[in-house]
Amino acid sequence: MYKFYKKPFGILLLILLTLYTIHKSILTFTLLKFEAAIFEFSLEKLYLLFSIMTIIIILILIKVKQKSLDNVGMTFLLITSIKMIIYYVIGRSIINQVNSENQLEKWNYFAMFIIFLLIETVFTIYLLNAENDKKMK
Repeated sequence: MYKFYKKPFGILLLILLTLYTIHKSILTFTLLKFEAAIFEFSLEKLYLLFSIMTIIIILILIKVKQKSLDNVGMTFLLITSIKMIIYYVIGRSIINQVNSENQLEKWNYFAMFIIFLLIETVFTIYLLNAENDKKMK
């Protein structure tokens, strides 16, 4: 069933590995003086969480598309809303802290949310574009 979408998952994995490498390099080798000890959640844990959620969302959207193409957009909006609630509950301790020490962690969490939301949105657009069905093999 999901064999049909093998190419996008390979591309997704490549994008995620590239993003992680760039992100880790920026935090480690720049003037940000990154110290993993001050972060409540490690970068690896966040990438794992966000990646798993993205893969689950993509699998759900593929399943919905197979049943009814008309419901893919609304399903994406519903899943994104649920995902935002989950990410808020998980990251509440980061988001609600008001000190200058965790500003980098707040921006990091927000940037990762936006990047993964962009990946999911692009995939949803790709999924909705009926002409791409032949290219996805």
